[in-house]
Amino acid sequence: MVARFGAQAGGTRLDGIEIAGREGDRVSAAADGDVIYAGADIEGLGTLILIRHADNYVTAYGYNRRALVREGQRVRAGEAIGEVGARPDGHARLLFQVRRGNEALDPAPMMSAQR
Repeated sequence: MVARFGAQAGGTRLDGIEIAGREGDRVSAAADGDVIYAGADIEGLGTLILIRHADNYVTAYGYNRRALVREGQRVRAGEAIGEVGARPDGHARLLFQVRRGNEALDPAPMMSAQR
């Protein structure tokens, strides 16, 4: 992990975590769910993938260079959904966010619990 959830230098806030990778690395779904968005309409996020899960959770995967899924598709935990791309500054990264309703949650404790 190269950037943690919460307050960042310069007074900004990160509502997820950034994970270092190599362009083209596989991005996997965190849990079973339905793809509700897969596109590049939001500037600065590359190809963004949103997956709706049980109990009103949504996971977001940003900076992908391409999506391997489409809206409406059902995915399983661990299934390949995209390929790591790069942030606007050229660093290969995955932006990973977890939301429940409108609240951004820190994904790090959830990831540790699944290991």
